[in-house]
Amino acid sequence: MSGRSARASRYGGMRQEVRSDWALEYKFKRQVFAIIVEVFFEKIMHLDLKQGTDFCIVDPLSLAVRLRRYDFYKNFHHQFTMRWSRPSGVKTEYLKIMEGSVQWSFYGFLDAAERQIIDWCIMDLDVFRDIVKKYNLGPEEIRDNNPPDSKLAIYSKRSFPDEYFKAFWPEENYPYIKSGRVLDYSRVAKMRNLDRMLKTVIKQAK
Repeated sequence: MSGRSARASRYGGMRQEVRSDWALEYKFKRQVFAIIVEVFFEKIMHLDLKQGTDFCIVDPLSLAVRLRRYDFYKNFHHQFTMRWSRPSGVKTEYLKIMEGSVQWSFYGFLDAAERQIIDWCIMDLDVFRDIVKKYNLGPEEIRDNNPPDSKLAIYSKRSFPDEYFKAFWPEENYPYIKSGRVLDYSRVAKMRNLDRMLKTVIKQAK
């Protein structure tokens, strides 16, 4: 195989890995975006009166998204994972986070039919970075992913302070969080008039 062919094969494999990572996140992008709207968009009354602004994002928003299937939810809903390493050498989620590339992480689980997100939290990665650096915190476990295209770092949500969680749902799955924003997700989960809501929010945010 020529050098050019080898590079094309390598980068083609890397792109395939990344595409497979995006599959679930892309499928559920509307549900994820609806939650983000509820959490990060704020109705600012004084701006509405003075500037005609109905909604705004208070801070610049960069957010990673990771969704897990129902089999993982049944046994591991109290955990979150990050891709730790890849044989291909593609930069992993953990390295990107530690470099400060992203501020928030949306971590969710799907129902058995893969129609709804049934458990989620939004985590403050500034807090994650501070704790990792201050206490030299490593993952509780590193294991092979399935399929074995990467290794996963496994962390327990219970190991992190309340300020790590921007918002979460459902409340009964997060008894260890004593303060934080519980979002009533039932309206969003039903997906009623979601397209209309998204178009309205995007229009108002421009």
